[in-house]
Amino acid sequence: MTLVRQLLLLLIMSTVGVLGVLPKVRQQEIAEITPTIATQGNTLYNNEELYAAGHAMDKDLSTLAVTTTANGAGWLKLEFDKTYFIHKVVIYYRFYTNWYYPSVWCVLSVAYFNACVDNDNNVDVSVYQGEVKQKSCGTLQLTYGLEQSDQIYTLLCNIEGDTVILSKNTGVIAVYEVAVTMTEREEEIAEITTTSVTQGDTITNSKGTHLAAHAIDKDLSTGAVTTSDNGAGWLKLEFDKTYFIHKVVIYYRFYNNWYNPSYGCAESEANFMACVDRNNNVDVSVYQGEVQQKSCGTLQLTYGLEQSDQIYTLLCNIEGDTLILSKNTGVIAVYEVAVTMTEREEEIGEITSTSVTQGNTITNSKGIHLAAHAIDKDLSTAAATRTDNDGGWLKLEFHKTYFIHKVVIYYRFYNNWYNPSVWCAQSVANFKTCVDNDNNVDVSVYQGEVQQKSCETLQLTYGLEQSDQIYTLLCNIEGDTLILSKNTGNIVVFEVAVTKTECESFDTTKFPGLEDLSPELPVFPGTILTVKCEKPARFAIISGDKTLTCVQGCEVYPDISLSKY
Repeated sequence: MTLVRQLLLLLIMSTVGVLGVLPKVRQQEIAEITPTIATQGNTLYNNEELYAAGHAMDKDLSTLAVTTTANGAGWLKLEFDKTYFIHKVVIYYRFYTNWYYPSVWCVLSVAYFNACVDNDNNVDVSVYQGEVKQKSCGTLQLTYGLEQSDQIYTLLCNIEGDTVILSKNTGVIAVYEVAVTMTEREEEIAEITTTSVTQGDTITNSKGTHLAAHAIDKDLSTGAVTTSDNGAGWLKLEFDKTYFIHKVVIYYRFYNNWYNPSYGCAESEANFMACVDRNNNVDVSVYQGEVQQKSCGTLQLTYGLEQSDQIYTLLCNIEGDTLILSKNTGVIAVYEVAVTMTEREEEIGEITSTSVTQGNTITNSKGIHLAAHAIDKDLSTAAATRTDNDGGWLKLEFHKTYFIHKVVIYYRFYNNWYNPSVWCAQSVANFKTCVDNDNNVDVSVYQGEVQQKSCETLQLTYGLEQSDQIYTLLCNIEGDTLILSKNTGNIVVFEVAVTKTECESFDTTKFPGLEDLSPELPVFPGTILTVKCEKPARFAIISGDKTLTCVQGCEVYPDISLSKY
């Protein structure tokens, strides 16, 4: 089959059935890096709608990026915002059995499918630092496997770089998704920063010194290891103060695609299982000073071979200032330990409420759900009000008028909820009932008693994870009050954070060329001029006192009236 015919068939394959089909979204990889831009040499037929480079990073398994190799253009480039230690590249290709669009040419027969594989095969995958190649992670060797699981390919890189390039000299590069991961784990929601980490007898071997600090460096390729000889089997994490500790997340080594395949534990499954046995059964406890408050549980490692199998969560829900992992025999080996509290982090540009009130505060067996709980930064407490007798409102007031940018609302979640005995967390069905009852809350900005804008209606989902239950509503309007309201059911929110735009002022003398601007400036507020700011900003405004203000979020900065420059 000629290349021209193959390319024509690719076009047919990719255009049939595209409209009216829901995206086939892939799961995010653990420690996945999001590219800032994707580009390619020669988009097939210059059709950016069907074959754009961006399709390689849109998480939609039914869309593809395609570039031809004509005139040296056989490349697809993913660039990142900074240098990372790139662990692996995961590439998704089309499969045959139960493909999303059964009418496309490549899946009309196994013979056609094999022809497409041959045309798209043998792609080099390399990591670059700028324009300099650091390492070829390997050549993408497509197989004739017919199942979806057969067409997911993993190439190990384990090298620093800021760019990944796929390239070949003949045929076509056609990929459906390219996911790049680093060794750095993501921060947990409400994670506590450890001020000190120590352990008993640090192990040093041919693979290096396994320092206690490796347990909190967020690098999944390094581990803290201590023996239990002479009573030294402990790893201690200390915090700057007492926290209500919610959970402990522990990352252990995995077998498939481990960062260093020459490592003894990764040389065979038998070795891996032996390491699991040796490192198993670690007690994880919260302390206040030297006094144990509670054992959160025993770390029970499994023989799961994937990275996702080796992430363990233990619930604590107790106050303390120290976490200790301990055992009496064998070895403690952990790659990351993340400890979370119920206190959320402050949002950038967050406004402090001077008063928070609500209509009909709900009191039940779990306590009094005060309005103040909506702003106490404690994710385990809730403000709750009934809608009886016009009581369905929660009001946050501020000490002056702000340009309110967004509202971030935290709702309860199901998996690993702080108090598993509450009714809403006893079953998924119960949880969904609570979501339905608490849903559809209007969130509006007011100036005094006058509504300025409804930012949006809070649309709760049935997502079970903590990250699913954080909602952001954009407002971008002036006001001094935020009101949540509804007419039926209840309003229940665990945290409400309101942010303003953040602006920075600089003297105009720091900006050469400013004198070339028109000497006549409008006198009405909020006029925007395009000038280059010293710091990142969207807009710049010049006021009558020759102060340049870089505005990072708002389109109109309300506090400055412009006059002659």
